[in-house]
Order: sequence, then structure tokens, then C-alpha cells
Amino acid sequence: MAYLIYSKRDKHVTHQLDYDPRDGVIDSQGEQSYLVFEGEKIDTENDMMTNYRLNAAGDGLENPYKSLSKADQLVKFQDDQAKIYAPTYQEHAIKMLKMEVKSVLEGEYASSSWKVEKA
Repeated sequence: MAYLIYSKRDKHVTHQLDYDPRDGVIDSQGEQSYLVFEGEKIDTENDMMTNYRLNAAGDGLENPYKSLSKADQLVKFQDDQAKIYAPTYQEHAIKMLKMEVKSVLEGEYASSSWKVEKA
């Protein structure tokens, strides 16, 4: 028996423990970013722990790539993570681009440089 810790942010299992991490913890009022599932221990020799996802009902975990080799599971995991984090990367890239354009416009083309020379 194992306790599998599922991260809502990362959208995969992050830890596998032999004990219940909820024992002795007082319920917090904030939103939980992790879910704990009790189940069979993951065979890490044949399966990647990070490939375990919520099932369609949202009440258990499953590995959609269980039939693949561990190397193929790694490739699938990396593809899944790229899809999950793509919007975040895109937002960051847009912010960086805006900052760069702003610095160029305010630096090289600031109101005190070319306008003064032209006048």
C-alpha cells in the first residue's frame, strides 16, 4: 500500500510515500494544491511515477502510457509537460518582449534624443 501525492499545478504524481502524509495535520482553510490517493505502490522499474494522472472521473490515478517502455514514457511525459507549461512560457516571452521594446523606445528613441536634434 502506498500514498501517491498528485500535484494540481504540475498535473502529475510527484511523490510516493509509505505513510499517510495527512496524519496529524490540521485541516487548512486555503485551497489545497495537492491531492493524496491511497493505492498500489508504483513499480518504478517499469513505470515513470510522473506519468500518473487523474482518471476521467477525477477520483483516482492512472498511467495512460503503461504499455510503453520507460524511455517512451519519458518522451510522452516531456511532451505533456510542454503542453501544460506552453501558455506560461508564452506569457513570459510576451512580457520580456514588451520590456525590451520599452527600453529601446525610452532609451535610444527617448523624447530628449532625436526630437531635440531634429528641432
